[in-house]
Amino acid sequence: LEYRGTKHLQDYLQALRPDSRNVIHARFKQLPAPTGRISAVEPNILAIPKLDNGAKKKADKEWIYRPHAGRAIVHADYPAIEMRISSVMADDATLITAFKEGLSPHKITAAKISGKSYDEVTSEEKDRAKPVNFGFQYGMFPPTFVDYAFESGLVINLAQAEEFRHAFLDNYSGIRRWHDETNMLLNESDEKIELVSKRTGRSYQVGVIPVRTLVGRRIKAAGLNAALSYQVQGTGADIQKTAVVTLGSKLRQVGLDAQIINMVHDAIYVECAATEKDAVKTILKESMESAVNSLLTEFVTEVDVGEIATGTSTADEAPVIHETETVSQLQR
Repeated sequence: LEYRGTKHLQDYLQALRPDSRNVIHARFKQLPAPTGRISAVEPNILAIPKLDNGAKKKADKEWIYRPHAGRAIVHADYPAIEMRISSVMADDATLITAFKEGLSPHKITAAKISGKSYDEVTSEEKDRAKPVNFGFQYGMFPPTFVDYAFESGLVINLAQAEEFRHAFLDNYSGIRRWHDETNMLLNESDEKIELVSKRTGRSYQVGVIPVRTLVGRRIKAAGLNAALSYQVQGTGADIQKTAVVTLGSKLRQVGLDAQIINMVHDAIYVECAATEKDAVKTILKESMESAVNSLLTEFVTEVDVGEIATGTSTADEAPVIHETETVSQLQR
């Protein structure tokens, strides 16, 4: 795992092409995927590798961001946004109650599979529960989950994967019902396509059905994983784009010296004048919370806001992500 992580980071760095000011400019595409998620190419700054600093990996992948002198980069992200959307899609009482009470779904799952109380769960156990939630909420089966968990740093066998899946579905009965109802629609669908398993090479037929995001946007999906994930990730894309449009409008109205420089699936990064960073943080938080809470009304979602240290140089030491043309057009 360490070798693969290092190799991935090396390949990523070699592909970077900073300009004469040592700034990285990516190209964003607004509608490359069925879900409507934004993508980035040349380079893909939505999939920045984690940097191992010898102690632990920086989960927010902020190592590549470097503000110029006199400027700052502020950012905010939605906590557990896909689990929040899934809870509403599935009308899962356990998850909705957890979010209402400010509890972590990852700690709840960790407590379930470890047999501990919620308060006894350690941060390591919470981290190990994340791939369990992310994998099984979209209908992943144990053989596939073993590989997925390994990629996420969790080494388990098939029997453990079976145990984790049963624990997950037993704990979140609404999610189980959502899976069963979606599977029924797929089985009854008159439209079928043939897929090939990446794991075994075996071909199989799956149903094709239309699914909808929470704003009513229609997406065609084939198979259980796509039918579930398209609804959730599509809704996440709707929320994210609403937040960006709102944010761009508010920044213009106030006249702040700020530009959106990156928008990952659950986070937005804004470069601004260092003297205006507090005002930008407030507007960023308000814009993102307005977008999500107008749609997920079952509970209140608060975004986590942070900043990357104000620049004191011309960023000669390392390439930095800077404003991109497509993001600027989107916020306008």
